Amino acid sequence: MPSSFARWAGFGIRLVNAVAAFAILVLGGLVQLEVFKPSKSWAVVLVCAVSLITLVDSTRSAYRIAKAAQREHADSRVASTVMGLSNSIGHSLGLDFGVVGGSVFVAQRRWTLNRSIFFLRRPVVLVRPPQWRIRYGDGPQASRVLWTTDKGAVGEAYRSGSPVYKYWSPIAKRYGVANTIDEARFDGLEDGVKSGFTYGEFTSIVGKYAEILAVPIMSVDGGRVLGVFAIDRPYRRDEQARKLFDHQSIARTVESAASVVGPDL
Repeated sequence: MPSSFARWAGFGIRLVNAVAAFAILVLGGLVQLEVFKPSKSWAVVLVCAVSLITLVDSTRSAYRIAKAAQREHADSRVASTVMGLSNSIGHSLGLDFGVVGGSVFVAQRRWTLNRSIFFLRRPVVLVRPPQWRIRYGDGPQASRVLWTTDKGAVGEAYRSGSPVYKYWSPIAKRYGVANTIDEARFDGLEDGVKSGFTYGEFTSIVGKYAEILAVPIMSVDGGRVLGVFAIDRPYRRDEQARKLFDHQSIARTVESAASVVGPDL
């Protein structure tokens, strides 16, 4: 996905082009009104400037179209990998089709305001594009969570650079739909239970999942975490105590998929 620097660079180029085009338009109008009579060298400069701006704009448009096509293909490859992995793991565990869900989160830095000290900072936010979340039928809908590196198994996998397994079923059973929890009681919970979530985020997610396995997506050289590949299984009220994802074979399978999608992030 395009970085914030690339987006700002593109904006800067468009702004320069717009200013230059406006200046040339004004200059051309002054020449026509005979307010300004350029020499031959000025005329050559004017023609060259118009040609250059046209060339830059055309080249930029062609490049943007080509990049958009590449991005579309990359997005499709990631979504296909998530879908294939979710179905494969579900089949290997003997689960019904669509029970295992999958998601890919990509790490981005975003400017935010720390209201307590009025200071701008750029923390890493783990963004999950909608097309990279695979969930079938009546499975859990996307939760209202701002995924930062201190939240849940996803954030822990990003921070540690290692697979993280979370057996969430007991928490879902105790604090989920059947047992609503108020904010005062939430504040008294252990940090391991809250998992870095705010009260609103916790209540939106607590009754949804039985277990989660999150695996970091590493750069080709292994020196940087690009995002997180996660699989999950929904919590059911008749849930039996079973840890289906807590196996090395499952973690290795997800790690292989993470290595496949890495170049497309």
